[in-house]
Amino acid sequence: MPIVCSVVTYKKMENLAALIPNPTPLIIRTNNFQVETQENKSISSGKFGRFGGKYVLETLMSCLSQLEAEFNFVLNDIEFQMELAIALRDYIGRETPLYHAGRLTKHYKNENGEGPEIYLKREDLNHVGAHKINNAVAQAMLAKRMGRTSIVAATGAGQHGVATAAACAKLALECTIIMGTTDMERQSSNVTLMNLLGTKVKSVDGNFKDATSEAIREWVGNLETSYYLTGTVVGPHPFEAAGFGLDSGKHSTTLTTGEVGVYHGAMNYLLRDEGRIVPPHSIGV
Repeated sequence: MPIVCSVVTYKKMENLAALIPNPTPLIIRTNNFQVETQENKSISSGKFGRFGGKYVLETLMSCLSQLEAEFNFVLNDIEFQMELAIALRDYIGRETPLYHAGRLTKHYKNENGEGPEIYLKREDLNHVGAHKINNAVAQAMLAKRMGRTSIVAATGAGQHGVATAAACAKLALECTIIMGTTDMERQSSNVTLMNLLGTKVKSVDGNFKDATSEAIREWVGNLETSYYLTGTVVGPHPFEAAGFGLDSGKHSTTLTTGEVGVYHGAMNYLLRDEGRIVPPHSIGV
C-alpha cells in the first residue's frame, strides 16, 4: 500500500486517519503471534515464478516469517501509518516539490514550440539528500516495533548507509554500516557523515556484493536483537547497467546475459564465468 505523503502537508494531522485506506487488519494478532486469514496469507514463498524465494538456513525461516507477518500487519495499522506519515513530513521533509526544468523543456521543443514539459521531482531535498531515507525510516520503525535494538546494513555509494544512519539516529537504534574498501575510498564524504550520525562503519575487502554478504552474516549472528535493513532492488529493462557493452565483460546486465543461480538467499540471474560468479561492473560506485 502506498503511503500518502504528498497530501499530508495540506491536511491537519487529526484528519490523517482519513488519508489511510481501510485500517481493518488482514492479520489477526493473538498473544504476539500472527494468524493467517482467508483473505490474506501472512507468510508466502516470496517467489516470482521460478525466481526469488527463501533459500536460507532453517534458523532464518522463522525470523523471515515473523518479519513478513509484521510487515503485512503494519500496512493496515493506523497507529504505525500515522507515525510514519509524521516522520515523512517532519523529519524527512516530504512532500518534495516538482521543479519545472524550463531550459531543458525549451531544449527539447521543436521550432513550432511542440514538445514535452519536463519536471524534476526534487527528492534530493529530502533529509540527507536522496530518496533512500523514505525506505530506511519505515524499515527502522518496523525493526523497533519488533523489539530489535540494532540495525545492520550494506551500502555501495553510501546513500543507503547515510539514510539508514539518519533513521537510526532518530529512533535511538544502534547502527552498523558495512562498505567495501574501494567504495569507502570513493565515497569518503558519506563515510564521514555516517560517523557524525553515530554509526559504526566497517570495511570489507571488495565491493557492494561482499559488503552485503558480510552484513547478512552479521545479522544472522544476532537474530534476536538485530535487523538487516536492505536498500537494494533489481528490475527488468530498462534498468540494466550495460557498462562498457555486453561483450566487454564490464557490465551489470544480469537479466540479459546472466545464468540462474542462488545468491544471498534467493534465486536470481547471476553473471558467471565457467561456473564462477563474476562481480558486476558499475561506474556509479
